[in-house]
Amino acid sequence: MKKLLDRPWRVVATGFSFVLFGLGGLCLGVFLGADLILLRAGPATKIRVARRAISLLCIFYIKTLRALGLLTYQCDGFVDVDWRGKLIIANHPTLLDAVFLMALIPNATFVAKASMTRHAMVGGAARLAGYIANDQEGRNCWSRPNRRWVGVKPW
Repeated sequence: MKKLLDRPWRVVATGFSFVLFGLGGLCLGVFLGADLILLRAGPATKIRVARRAISLLCIFYIKTLRALGLLTYQCDGFVDVDWRGKLIIANHPTLLDAVFLMALIPNATFVAKASMTRHAMVGGAARLAGYIANDQEGRNCWSRPNRRWVGVKPW
């Protein structure tokens, strides 16, 4: 009986996870954007707060997918690595790559597909976090003095 219900459950759970991701991104962009405007924080503070909120939301999303039985994962060695000054390239074209990187490395700068930074659901959060659209010519992607790394995601 469990095997019989496995596929329908996965279809429903996957649909739910897509809705959760979209609504999470939309709510983050709208509510966090409003909060940061009201706080009148400086640009660096706004970016840091937005990236931390995105990281926490990604952690929640990954744990939800795991609880729904949609994925299993194992991360070895992430805790021991000093991520400052590193360039990491996600070479597998899925959104989950970026979700895991944002969850595990909270203060990262991402270079994202331009359409994602303008997307109705996640674009606001991406812009708040200072992520770089891949069509922004002349934009400095490497921040060596601040020892921040840049993630390149081929969305």
